[in-house]
Amino acid sequence: MAPGVTTVNVIGHYLAKKWGIANTAYVSETPESELQDQIASLQVQMAGLQTLLDSSYVIHLEAGWNLVSLGKEAQEHDVTDILGNAHSGAVWTWQDGRFQTTTTMQSQKGYWIYAVEQAEIEVQLP
Repeated sequence: MAPGVTTVNVIGHYLAKKWGIANTAYVSETPESELQDQIASLQVQMAGLQTLLDSSYVIHLEAGWNLVSLGKEAQEHDVTDILGNAHSGAVWTWQDGRFQTTTTMQSQKGYWIYAVEQAEIEVQLP
């Protein structure tokens, strides 16, 4: 690579061209130790971006009560269609100034779910 051009420069330029965004990842003449930290950070950010682009994501439930939210609108909205048998009893949400049971789930809203055991739920996106 040319002097002053780092891997982060190349990745940032690639992302900028691919998605038509401003190249905000430009770094020049970065010491090697800082460069490694920046690459690690960029890899984490790219993994997060990939999650947004995927057609599904996973909700991790621990045994006991779990407060969860659907980060994106799911393909299904019915509690049973989303959670299957991974939950026990009612699913609760805050609505109209109090906790209420619900049979549907929407994105950007919190839900209390009781799981008898640890589970991973794959949520399909439209």
